[in-house]
Amino acid sequence: MSYKNTMKLFVSNFALAWKQLVYLLICTILFVLCSYTLVSPVVSVLQNAGVGEEIKNLVQTIYNNPKDIAITFSQIVSLIFNSLVANFSKIYINLIVAVILCLFLPYILIQMSLFNVSSILHQKLTMNMDVGYCQNYVKNFTKSLKFSLANVIFSLPFWVVNVGLIYSYLLFSRTVFMAIIGLSVLSMIMLILNGIKLTLFSHYTGSVVAENIGMFHAFTRSLKFEIKNFWKILGGSIVIILTAILINGVIAIFTFFAGVIFTLPATFVLFCIYKVVTYLTISGNRYYLSSTLIYNPQGYEVKKDDYVSADIPQEEIKEITTTKMKKRFKTKKEKKNKKKSKTNKNIEG
Repeated sequence: MSYKNTMKLFVSNFALAWKQLVYLLICTILFVLCSYTLVSPVVSVLQNAGVGEEIKNLVQTIYNNPKDIAITFSQIVSLIFNSLVANFSKIYINLIVAVILCLFLPYILIQMSLFNVSSILHQKLTMNMDVGYCQNYVKNFTKSLKFSLANVIFSLPFWVVNVGLIYSYLLFSRTVFMAIIGLSVLSMIMLILNGIKLTLFSHYTGSVVAENIGMFHAFTRSLKFEIKNFWKILGGSIVIILTAILINGVIAIFTFFAGVIFTLPATFVLFCIYKVVTYLTISGNRYYLSSTLIYNPQGYEVKKDDYVSADIPQEEIKEITTTKMKKRFKTKKEKKNKKKSKTNKNIEG
């Protein structure tokens, strides 16, 4: 049900993808303008050391000699490291700035925007209230920054494992056949690994957005809910990731990768919706599927205050529950079976 509701809400809240795209474009432009002067000395050192040529050789090796990929990759890493060490006294400030600007800052800015999108969605789903993107971003700036910094710590083990898996694949790929088999295994493992990550972060993100508690307390408390519903959430997480891969892959192929500029922000919004929906479902909270339709996962007792911000008369709002959905499906199936039985009798007669 979380997947179905996620896709429905994704379509009805698609405008958030455009806002997310504008945010990422602005951040990219500012990032390029700020980093060009500061990072260029590091880039010059690497170019003079021949790193660019080695990268070209790596691309050719992938097509011509797959068995040498690991060796070529190791040579590039070694060349980069030796070049930076040899010129460290001249570029150490630029190097520190480059690491911060190229790795740390983009992740922080993206995570802050995801917190903002999740906050907007939570208010939309729980109170049917529309909130401005910029207004909400400024209002929750401090909290979203703390959320982003905490996510760096929580995501670090997954980054390490992902890098280890990729390096192991490079070592394993000695022939074309081994490269293909290894890529299939690597894709499956990384899919499961990222599904686990999305599962562990689903209730946590909603908890931080909805409740006034600390990041570490929210994460440890959310683990109890997520472990209890682990397999159920993991299944939905993997399906959501596969859906995102399929959408990005199809659009990338038919637009020669130009469409990824838009599908990437849309993917971020999709994941935010899934996390908020998962949090509300596991917590047993009702939420709006549309302005006149409410989904109730656990027989929530409706209160008068629930309709204060809806701007819609209470009698016009319909509410569906898991029980009603099951009953509706059962009735529909019974009608279908009766119709099929009647058709068979007519054929026999």
